Amino acid sequence: MGRVLSFAACVLAASVASATVLVPAEFREIVAGSEVIAYARIIDVRPEWAEGRRWIDTVVTADVMSYFKGGDERTVTFKVPGGTLGRYRSVFVGAPVFERGDEAVLFFKPRDGETLNVFGVNQGVFRVRVDERTGQRMVVPPVMATGPAETPQAVTRGAAERKPLPFAEFGARVREVMAAKGAR
Repeated sequence: MGRVLSFAACVLAASVASATVLVPAEFREIVAGSEVIAYARIIDVRPEWAEGRRWIDTVVTADVMSYFKGGDERTVTFKVPGGTLGRYRSVFVGAPVFERGDEAVLFFKPRDGETLNVFGVNQGVFRVRVDERTGQRMVVPPVMATGPAETPQAVTRGAAERKPLPFAEFGARVREVMAAKGAR
């Protein structure tokens, strides 16, 4: 009888398990698929319970320094899955994690007409770092992005396409893709 109950429990557990498969998007897909593209600095990160305490989302507020596409608000607020509240932690593999002071170029898709979603969970977060040697702002593509190219590329660890680009050059590439695809 114990084996039957164990088997039944395994079958029930397997039936409720689910998975998310994230297909890497090309840079031009990220640009074209985003309604808002903003260069911003994170000013607030606040976890909150979601769906009746079933998981935790993190609400992120960012001060927008400039827009490449859409938007006209001084700040944007968006949610990312996962976070920590007290002794509880909710993890969504691949979701971006933000801290106050982080800078990034953020690519957003609207979720329900009002709420912004980061494109492709983390694919729409291009971190901006200051090069310690030159003091220049550099844009670092996310791990899943295949780079700002026009032809499909394989995602390879350490690929040259993931090299940081100067902020001005990155902005020029975004505008190039928007002009080529009529993404405005």
